[in-house]
Amino acid sequence: MELEPRSGVARSNLGAALTAEHRYADAVAELERAVALRPGYAEAWNNLGISLEALRRSDEAEAAYRRAIAERLAAAVSRGSNNDAVKKKYAANGVEPEFSTPAEYQAQIAADFKSGGQLIRSIGLRADK
Repeated sequence: MELEPRSGVARSNLGAALTAEHRYADAVAELERAVALRPGYAEAWNNLGISLEALRRSDEAEAAYRRAIAERLAAAVSRGSNNDAVKKKYAANGVEPEFSTPAEYQAQIAADFKSGGQLIRSIGLRADK
């Protein structure tokens, strides 16, 4: 079988097929390539979790499952935010929503924590004991 090397979906499908054949280590390798090529593809993250779980790599499996959930939720929010009725409600309430991917949101949270920590240290703020 010829596989499109840059297709995250094709690599995810191959990983799922390898999982079905109980070739979990091979599946993980393909699924890791899949999520590297297409990080927002929830199905690949879920399949990766299944294969990692079969290899008893529980912490990694949990992280993959969590990413699958986050990507599915982000896709649902994106679909909802592009709905004309939703856009009208936002506009009627003077809201201009900003949506981001889970990775972008995670990076923003990390940046906010860093800048907040710098501010707290610069003004000498301390928690009472």
